[in-house]
Parts: sequence; structure tokens; C-alpha cells
Amino acid sequence: MLTSPAPANFFKLAHSGMYNLGHTLECGQTFCWLPWEKGYLGVLGKHAVYVKSGSGYLAVETNPGLDKANITNYFQTHINFEAVIQSFPPQDRYLQAAIARYAGLRLVRQDPWECLASFLMSPLKQILQIRQVLMKLRSTYGAPISSFKKIGPVLYAFPDIPTIARCSELDLRAMQMGFRAKNLLKTSRQLESGLVDLCRLETLPYEEAKEQLTKLHGVGVKVADCVLLFAYGKQEAFPVDVWIARALRKLYFGRRKFDLDRATQFSKTHFGPNGGYAQQYLFHYVRNNPEILE
Repeated sequence: MLTSPAPANFFKLAHSGMYNLGHTLECGQTFCWLPWEKGYLGVLGKHAVYVKSGSGYLAVETNPGLDKANITNYFQTHINFEAVIQSFPPQDRYLQAAIARYAGLRLVRQDPWECLASFLMSPLKQILQIRQVLMKLRSTYGAPISSFKKIGPVLYAFPDIPTIARCSELDLRAMQMGFRAKNLLKTSRQLESGLVDLCRLETLPYEEAKEQLTKLHGVGVKVADCVLLFAYGKQEAFPVDVWIARALRKLYFGRRKFDLDRATQFSKTHFGPNGGYAQQYLFHYVRNNPEILE
């Protein structure tokens, strides 16, 4: 049961370069943020968070218990953003157009379990549908959170692994997950049994971490790469979904043979060490401007 609004903590997170919250939180890498007042309202762990842009900083308001280091890590305000952008080939007119159109789009660093569960919902679903499923999952199985906002939506923590593992497939199908319910349920039970240690993956090289993730039910190469990029910050990860596959074929490969292995190799040689950032810019660019691929 929710208590009255808790007192808030305030933080200013200084950042270099542009930081566009709208592009960052609505580009399909995370699904827990709602536009609210002049910023965004969401949940990190068991804490309500409100964030808005300032001049050279993000202004963050949270209920007690979430420290500045955790918030900084999530929003990645400490990275040298200009160096990331400058690492891309200047002659790549498509990527440079994406960067210009969606300047300030950043990658965030999510909780691995929430990120994994979220992208298990992604096959054959649009971003809005994924968000709706996850909000329903939160409100049904997540603990309610006392917000510091007097007026606003009720917020819920993301349900933990044991909570989901105790569900039935029918329980999860009631969240409008469809076939994804089985994947989420089996994965949660595999994680609870210790098949894969999500905490350990951060210390592993990219290929080893990817091999571990793909042991889980329903986790293919694309979902694994999403988790490695958006939860662990492994920039070698270059998720290839339908939009990125179309973009690579149309804009980069031309008449050359295209397959997943070639796409992966191309991402390493062409985009360089920050290929994960390039992927998200291209994804957001072509998804919002599909005429580019006609």
C-alpha cells in the first residue's frame, strides 16, 4: 500500500556535449519512463525518479536511498560524448544525418534482469506495445513505490526473478505477452536455478557473455546483444533487428551479399569501437523516417 509522498533528494548530473532526454528515453532502448511535466518520471530499482534537462546538466529528483553514483551510472553522464561521436566515419552520410537529426541521444545503463525481461517482449512487437506489456507486468507483480510527487501515476518496481519464476504461463499470458510468456517464464526459472549469473556477465569478454546469455530460453543473438549493450555497456554489441537489417541492406550493402555474420563484421570495421551507439542512432533514424529505406 502506498504511503504519503516521501521527501525527495535532488541531484545535478553535469555532462559534456548534448543530452537529449526525449531521444534517449524514447528511442527503444528502455521502456520504463513516462513524459511528465517538463521531464520524465520512472523507476530505478525500488526508487521513483524524476529527471529533466538543465543547461549542461540533468536535474534529478528521487526518493531517499538512491545515491548519485547509481543515477550517474544509469544516465551515463560521465562519458566523453564528443569522443563517441567523433569516432564515427565522417564520410558516412547516413550515420551523420542520424546524429544531426537526433543529436544528444545517449545510451543508458539498465538493470540486467529488467533489460533482459524487456527485450524478451520485443519480438514482433512495437515499442508502444512492449511498454504497455511491461507496465502491466509491473502493476500486477511489482511492489508499489511511494513517489515524492503528490500528483502522478502510481509507480511500481520491476518484479524480481523469483516473483516471475513462481508465475504460471497462463498468468503471464494474461499480460498480453502471447508466446513471449513461455520465454520469460523459462528464462526466469533458469536464472533462479543458477544456469546463468547475470552479475558475472559484466566481467566477461563480449563473446563469452553473449554465449552465456544465449543459453537462456528465447534469448537469441539480437536479444543478447540488446542486453549486452543496454545493460552492460559492451559497445561491441550491435543488435540487428528488422530495422537495422533493412538499413544495412539498403544503405550500406547494396548488391553485396548480406547476412548476420557479415553485418556483425561490418559494424566492427566500419563503425569502430562505439558501434553500439551507431546502431541506436541508425535504429531511431530509420524507424522514424522509413521513407529513407524506400
